[in-house]
Amino acid sequence: MNKEDIKNLWIMVVILIITIITLAILGCSPQKKLNRLIKRHPELLQTDTISFSDTIIRRGILVDTATSIHFDTFIVEKENLRLELRIVHDTLYVEAEVKEDTAVVEHKIPYNPVVVKELTFWEKYGVFIWIIIFLLLIIVVLYLIHRLLKL
Repeated sequence: MNKEDIKNLWIMVVILIITIITLAILGCSPQKKLNRLIKRHPELLQTDTISFSDTIIRRGILVDTATSIHFDTFIVEKENLRLELRIVHDTLYVEAEVKEDTAVVEHKIPYNPVVVKELTFWEKYGVFIWIIIFLLLIIVVLYLIHRLLKL
């Protein structure tokens, strides 16, 4: 191989390395993509609410007792309470019952589904600064190779 072929080979290798590194550096960050998506669709920033229901069950209470007294049947029912007094011969039967009750409590928790972070100067323009530095470095290397091949 003559000097011209070696020079052309080095130039091709450098161009290939520059192309690979440039393609690797130019990939967009997820934050940039998110910011671009938010600019196009600002409705994504609306606050949303998570709703869930919590059920509380209060168990019923049942009380049974008996005593001796002289009167007839007496029944009281009001809301969840039922009370019955019954006389059989010389015995008083008392039945009291509190029925089960269920209370449903609904909780609403607001949350912001998307968090937008402002990009710093380095995050915005850092890729381009690195590309410029890398290209300047490649130019210096090519210049040095050119000078060495002339000797």
